[in-house]
Amino acid sequence: LDQSEIKPVKLEELFIDLGLPVDKVRESVEIGDMITLDRTVEEAGDCVIGKALDDRAGVYIMIEALRAMRGGTAEVVAVATTQEEVGLRGARTSAFAVEPDIAVALDVTLAGDIPGMPVEQAVSRLGKGAAIKLMDSSPISHPRLVRHFRDLADRHQIPYQFELLPRGGTDAGAMQQTRSGVPAITLSLPTRYVHTVNEMAHRADLDACVRVVRVHRVHVRRVRRLSRHGQVGPSSVEPPGRARVPRLHVAGDVGGADLEGVAAVGEAGVALGTGAGAPGAAVDPALEGGARFVGGEVEVGVGRGGGVGR
Repeated sequence: LDQSEIKPVKLEELFIDLGLPVDKVRESVEIGDMITLDRTVEEAGDCVIGKALDDRAGVYIMIEALRAMRGGTAEVVAVATTQEEVGLRGARTSAFAVEPDIAVALDVTLAGDIPGMPVEQAVSRLGKGAAIKLMDSSPISHPRLVRHFRDLADRHQIPYQFELLPRGGTDAGAMQQTRSGVPAITLSLPTRYVHTVNEMAHRADLDACVRVVRVHRVHVRRVRRLSRHGQVGPSSVEPPGRARVPRLHVAGDVGGADLEGVAAVGEAGVALGTGAGAPGAAVDPALEGGARFVGGEVEVGVGRGGGVGR
């Protein structure tokens, strides 16, 4: 096609062919029914490829970090939010309820290390470690948290790279602005072909992200809020002291339909909120949405209002 012939497809030009007579389609499908593409996860060399790694990968990182956490005094509230793509809605309501001292979003970022992409526009590169976000269209990461994550990665020899995303955002944008402001940061998984059914991530980067989240929780002992009253105030991470146990809000956005096959096991006292409950998990309506760890076992409830629970 000539360049002038390449135009965006209009919504009214799209259709789904079910291969069925019209009357059977009308019997089986209603207006408003959700659809998704049927796509398995495949291994390709050192990478995994599949749909919705944005942000099933974030939930994987969150759960694996919870499995590995030992020690530390910070209270962790881990939430798998929904509706991030249409307005950061799940993160906004959950952060308001949790009132965290520190907010960490787990998401993917663009990896433009492909043929034809200028090096300076790559944003991140596969196999080079976890991406510590400096800023994007929604939040500017708290500089002390950026330094804290960098120093932890250096100390524990975890590979990392810095990320500056010129367009796009994460749940950190909503969590940062909750109530009177919360120090926030995003830890990103470099991912190629984002928002396609063939998103690709490197196994080593997944492992690096898990390790950063795990050691971050262990090293958070005391958080001293230095500024309030409508501002996103600076915060310091200090040794154990007189302050109360800090509350750490970890969020990864994911729809309930994308939680298939995710198993969650964690320590007592660590809470995991899910957007819509993992299919096949035991549902306790009393939880009023979300999930929590009790005695080392996970209880899962059905999410409401943006899929947020504790």
